[in-house]
Amino acid sequence: DASSVIVNFTYMKPLERDANCVTFLAKTLERSPKSIAVKFVERYGEAAHKLLEEINAAPRLLYYGKVGVNDGDPTYGDLDMVVMEYLNGMTANEAQRLGQLPLSFLEEVCKILGHLHENNFVFGDLRSVNIMVTMNNKVKFVDFDWAGEDRVSRYPLLMLHRIQWSDGIGEGLVLMKKQHDLDMLKRLV
Repeated sequence: DASSVIVNFTYMKPLERDANCVTFLAKTLERSPKSIAVKFVERYGEAAHKLLEEINAAPRLLYYGKVGVNDGDPTYGDLDMVVMEYLNGMTANEAQRLGQLPLSFLEEVCKILGHLHENNFVFGDLRSVNIMVTMNNKVKFVDFDWAGEDRVSRYPLLMLHRIQWSDGIGEGLVLMKKQHDLDMLKRLV
């Protein structure tokens, strides 16, 4: 089981321009170093991530679990660590700004979202900053912090009010619904 192998790494830089950044580019300390993305979360839609990984619509999930893996390692309260393959490319937000969105972008997003919905998952935070366009124009979802089961999982308590959310999800702790994803899809481009 790959998740039981401890891999040492070093942080290279934050991947967000924000004082509250929780996502970092890191390099493994192996004979052949690999770039990885490391983030710290209170919750994570691991099952949704793995589902999309199976169809090559998400980066490979390398680890999800406690920060401290050995007895005596520091822990960080309720935060868990997510380690995934680092994707070379840009967010759909940036690709759109630069006029570099692939022509198939919306079609690909609809396919990926359809696969989630067919399996009773909601992505939850369907915004262009959470979708990557790789160097070979492959579309991949990357932020599964909110992903969960349709009509079972809930949005976080604190929602950014400056973001124009789908009707019915502006306040926190609302049940997540597939329809919310579909409403947010209309706002993507």
